[in-house]
Amino acid sequence: MQGFSHNRGRVMEKKNVMKNRIRITTWNIETLTGKSMEVIDIMIRRKNNILYLQEKMGRRYGELLDNFGFKLWYSRVNKTRNEIGIIVDGPMKDDIVQVTRKAYRIMTLKLILGRKTIKIFSIYAPQIGLDESIKAKFWEDLDKFISSVPQEEQIFIGGDLNGHVRRDN
Repeated sequence: MQGFSHNRGRVMEKKNVMKNRIRITTWNIETLTGKSMEVIDIMIRRKNNILYLQEKMGRRYGELLDNFGFKLWYSRVNKTRNEIGIIVDGPMKDDIVQVTRKAYRIMTLKLILGRKTIKIFSIYAPQIGLDESIKAKFWEDLDKFISSVPQEEQIFIGGDLNGHVRRDN
């Protein structure tokens, strides 16, 4: 056992926390064409449980990921719109109890890990060139969506916030 004898309880608690660690990554991939195996390789090598994706993807990539034990959930309006997705690894995909899509820019997965309920938000904020009303609507929707999550649920937010830094900010 690691640590000092008077800290035995704390050391055991830390070991239990490590068993429940979640590794989350976000990737603005532009398109999955030709990159599916790269995504799988990165998730396996880096031991990621959850990967947020932004940009274009589709059903055939979900089928490929299924063959390797992963599950892809994605939001798609039409072929010209960018979309978001969440890939979950094999052991964790069975813990997903709810998938919610808010338009094509906000999606959540709800999972139960032990006694904890976790809400995973994947978001793709409007780009700088879009109309201000579209951006305001997105941020209002996201605020409402987050506010609706019960206090006892943990929230993880990832994706592309399309933040831009300028000198006049």
